[in-house]
Amino acid sequence: MESAAKLARQLEADWFVVHVRQPPTLHYRMTATEHPVPVEELTYARRLGAKIIIERGDVVKTLIAFARTMSIDYFVTGRSFRSRFSFTWRLPLTETLQRKLPNTIMMIV
Repeated sequence: MESAAKLARQLEADWFVVHVRQPPTLHYRMTATEHPVPVEELTYARRLGAKIIIERGDVVKTLIAFARTMSIDYFVTGRSFRSRFSFTWRLPLTETLQRKLPNTIMMIV
């Protein structure tokens, strides 16, 4: 998050942390109590100057809609910890977003 905060300061831009809560059927059938909102991380992001957005729905569709609505030019994300095997079955989030948002600069930190 520090990297995103630093980039936003350098660009003199607002920055957002978007937490997308998937419906239980999409999120390994976990209940809300088993998969709570990451309050500590969101609080830390807010202290660094982020605007916090919490949405519900499909992660990719929600992030694409948000990026288009807000005219996002830079998209900063962390590395995925998925195994190489799982990538053969489904594209990584960053690659999917890059394909759907071709005019957005994608940065992985």
